[in-house]
Order: sequence, then C-alpha cells, then structure tokens
Amino acid sequence: ALLSRLDKAKEVELRARIVEALGVLGAQETTDQLLTILRKDGPERLRYHAAIGLGFLADADLLAEFHGRIANSDSDPERAIVARVVGELGDRASIDPLLELAGGEKLDAELRRHALWALGTLGRHADPNWRFPFGRGLNFLATSPAVQMLLEMR
Repeated sequence: ALLSRLDKAKEVELRARIVEALGVLGAQETTDQLLTILRKDGPERLRYHAAIGLGFLADADLLAEFHGRIANSDSDPERAIVARVVGELGDRASIDPLLELAGGEKLDAELRRHALWALGTLGRHADPNWRFPFGRGLNFLATSPAVQMLLEMR
C-alpha cells in the first residue's frame, strides 16, 4: 500500500518520507526502487531519504554501492548525500572513502564538509558494524505518530 502511494505522491517531502518509511518497515522488496531513486537526478531531499531508507534495510551489498557512488558519481550533491548516510551507518569500511573525499583539495567545499561530518559521525559510534540495526542517533522518525501508524498498518 505504501509503495503505491509513492507512485501517486507529487510532493517531494511526502515522497521522501515514504521512501525512508519503506526502509524503516524493512521492505527488502523495494531495494531496487530505492536505488533507482538514489541514482536519479531528482530532488536532493528525496535522494537523501532514499539512501536513509536503504540504510535501514541493512543489506551489506549496499555498502559497496555507497562507496562506489562516493568515488565515481559525477554529482557532488549525490556524493554528499551518500557520504552522510555512510557516516550514519557507522561502518569502519567507510573511513577510507570518506577520508579521500574530505581530503580532495579540488573538490567542492560543501562536499568536503559532508565527508568530514560523516567521519565525525562514524567516530561517535560505540560499535560500528553494518550488521547491527541501523539507527540515526535519536531516531525521532521511528517514534513519530505517522510512522507508528504506518507500522500498525503492516
């Protein structure tokens, strides 16, 4: 039901919340659709929440995808989005790609700032391991009334 609402929704903010909710709900069957949204040249906010949704799905194969996007994407906003997400995921394997991004003197300052933020976030994780459940600090979304209602619909 939520996936059909994604197709019908026109507002970016609603679509962004739906793609993240799909990850919160563990909708593994939506991985390809979320990857497609992440890879498109669409609104940055939508792509960011698609990456967060993918993070909630905690598929180890996605970490390699994220590292590839950091290294090879032509889009600085996409690289920045993915850098933030890998920082939030808390996986040690992300340190080297993030260090390269943060140290790239010819790169956009905003992109480098995102990479540094991600490195700082990685440093705050007590036990960074991809296999542990994904969490974003205090996950206000999981306790919001809207997400609680979605969880009850499942």
